[in-house]
Amino acid sequence: MTLVTAWQNAIWRIEALTPTESAIVAEPFDYVDSERLDPATLRHRSFSVQWDGSDEDAAPTDLYDRFAQHRMTLSVFYRVGVGGLRVEDAHKAFLSDRHDILRCLRDPGKFDGYDDSNTATVTGLEDRRREEDELIQQPNVWIYRARWACKVRETEY
Repeated sequence: MTLVTAWQNAIWRIEALTPTESAIVAEPFDYVDSERLDPATLRHRSFSVQWDGSDEDAAPTDLYDRFAQHRMTLSVFYRVGVGGLRVEDAHKAFLSDRHDILRCLRDPGKFDGYDDSNTATVTGLEDRRREEDELIQQPNVWIYRARWACKVRETEY
């Protein structure tokens, strides 16, 4: 029950998604380490998840556990224009992917597990909700960015 497993849970859940609009964009969701984020070289549906900070710790729930509210940002990249998607197809793919991601990450049944070998491991994630999202349209790359608040129970032992 740590922040690490709650962060890994989001990555694992998104990678496991089968995109609804696979006819427009054939690529699956592909996690990219934030240090390698170069929008000019990313595939459609490359994504990253970054920890943005946290709020004050809540009072201990028992001797060793505390809840804390954390913020994470999800970014999904789409190549648009030359060598990429047509604008109309990019809109369809983005809106469909947004729906798939929101449905997946808001589902409390998907708060446990963080990889294929640890599907039922309790991650400490008690709540995850979208605070805001946006579409950033750059000349050749569109970025869907969503900010999430996550309530995580962290152990201190």
